[in-house]
Amino acid sequence: MATQGFGCMGLSAFYSTAKTTTPDMAKTIIHHAVKNGVTLFNTATFYGPLNDEGYGANLRLIKTAIQGLDRSKIQLMVKIGMDTRYNDTL
Repeated sequence: MATQGFGCMGLSAFYSTAKTTTPDMAKTIIHHAVKNGVTLFNTATFYGPLNDEGYGANLRLIKTAIQGLDRSKIQLMVKIGMDTRYNDTL
């Protein structure tokens, strides 16, 4: 069980700086958090603009950022079930 968690929403959604977060910036932030004892990262499929497969920018940033880290020491908590893409057939 993680003792420290990091909410990743701000990397790609809902805040004014979210659209300017680059993959390198996200990697720096995530690696800094891990070095300081954070092991749980909270995200959602709908954080940030979704691609055709329905994966938000947040998941794509985190995927890149955790490369090279020991995955056995990192937990991802991913909220699912909401699709924020516009669909006029609803």
